[in-house]
Amino acid sequence: MKITGYLSYFYGIIIHPKSTIKSLIEDPNRLRVGFFAVLLLGVLYTANYYIGYMNGHYPASFEPFLRLPTEGYYLYNALFNLPISILSWLLFGCTIYLSIPQNDVRFEDTLAVLGLPYGILILPLMWVPEIVMTIGWPNWYYESWWIQLTVIRVVLGTVWMYVGCTIAVRELYKVSLPRSLFHTIIGVIVALVISLIFLR
Repeated sequence: MKITGYLSYFYGIIIHPKSTIKSLIEDPNRLRVGFFAVLLLGVLYTANYYIGYMNGHYPASFEPFLRLPTEGYYLYNALFNLPISILSWLLFGCTIYLSIPQNDVRFEDTLAVLGLPYGILILPLMWVPEIVMTIGWPNWYYESWWIQLTVIRVVLGTVWMYVGCTIAVRELYKVSLPRSLFHTIIGVIVALVISLIFLR
């Protein structure tokens, strides 16, 4: 698959998620697309954490679960982020796959359709503003307005990702909207708990 194929999926999940998910389900490269979406998320956030570490950043919006030295916290985040991103995606997929009564859906197809919205829909509201602030205005990182805005954009980014994943579950498993909402929220909670333990 050419890079333009990946980019069309990455763009499509933002602009028209339902038709993009339907196309992905029919694509023989669907698992590769889902994996590279999650890999992109992991690599971009790893770079962001490393730049934050170089700028002397430390967790600002809430107390991290792991008691690591504050001055090197973002270095640990840079080391943990990529494996945790992939592990969260795998556990998210396992949760959905095991919580919905089996039909002809394969586990790798579940991973494929969840990987695209999970990896991409977080980026516009969460990663882009953070990397712009980290590089452009690192001294504003601890201003109260930025911390408040961070809470808002994290909530909105998570909801956007949840909606995209709900569409993916509904299209792949052919279940009702209430069931897809229910199963997706369970999966999102599992993925977020793993992420929150290791990352800020």
